[in-house]
Amino acid sequence: MKARRKFSKEFKLKAIEFHQKERDVFSGSGVTSTLQDAEKEAELAIFDYIETWYNRQRRHSAVDGMTILEFEKLNYKKQAA
Repeated sequence: MKARRKFSKEFKLKAIEFHQKERDVFSGSGVTSTLQDAEKEAELAIFDYIETWYNRQRRHSAVDGMTILEFEKLNYKKQAA
């Protein structure tokens, strides 16, 4: 037989209060729109990371293993000459 833990009355009340708040947060249609907003925000953050940092830093086989910035600088110098 397992020994049961004894919790104080204060702890039990805090746990009940927490679960009631949690239930209130996840009930109703507000959660769906909040999750959709969070999903859109995450999608934009990932797109921003890929387009503004990752694609500019990684080497591209289409431009002989150079980064986009290196390729653009090289072409700019060729056009200026």
